[in-house]
Amino acid sequence: MIDRSRISAALLVVGAVLLIAPALAPVQPVLSHEVGGTITAERSDLRNEDIAVITYENLSDRGKELYERALRNGESYRVPVGEGASDFQYRLEPDAQPDDDSTRPYGPRTVAIERPDDPDFPVVEERIPERRPPEGAQRETGATGDSAGSSEQRAQGERERQRYNIVQPRLTQPPLTDSGNLLRFVSVLAGVVAVGGGGYLRSKP
Repeated sequence: MIDRSRISAALLVVGAVLLIAPALAPVQPVLSHEVGGTITAERSDLRNEDIAVITYENLSDRGKELYERALRNGESYRVPVGEGASDFQYRLEPDAQPDDDSTRPYGPRTVAIERPDDPDFPVVEERIPERRPPEGAQRETGATGDSAGSSEQRAQGERERQRYNIVQPRLTQPPLTDSGNLLRFVSVLAGVVAVGGGGYLRSKP
C-alpha cells in the first residue's frame, strides 16, 4: 500500500513549485501594432496632428510584414520585444492627462501609412478623422462666404488627399487571454489544488 504521507508530501512540494513558477517567469512586454482604421486626408493635415506619414513603398520589409499582418489579423498584431520594425517607435509611456481643450484623436508616435494602389490589398473600416477647425475659420466663412480662391484651394486639397491607415505602435503588456498568461493561471490553479489535496491527505486520520 502506498504511504499516504509520501503522497501528501509530494503533492505539497509539487503545489509549491507550481505556485512559485509564475513569479520566476514574469510576464514580458510585447510590441503591439494597432490599426485604427482607414482615413482619407491630406498629408499636411496629418503632420499638423503630429502624425508621422510614411508611404507603403518606403517601409522596410519588416515594417511591411507587420503592417500587413495587423490588417489581416483583426487590425491588431503583437510580437515579442526585439522583433519589431525600425519604421516604428516603441516606448512605454505613463498615462498622459489630456488637456481640457484638446481634440487630438490620436496618441503619440502614431503613424499614417499611405495605402498602396492595389485593389487586392487588405482593407479595414473607413473612418472620418476628427480635427479642430482652424481658428477663426467659421467667422471668416460667415463674413466673406466662399471665394474663387478658397474654392480653388479646396479643389487642390481634394486632389492631394490620399487614403491612409492609422497605426499605433506600443510597448505594452500582453492581454489576459495571451497564452503566457493562461499558462500562469493554470499553474496557479493546479498549485492550489495540489497543496489543498496534500494538506487534506496529511490531516486525514
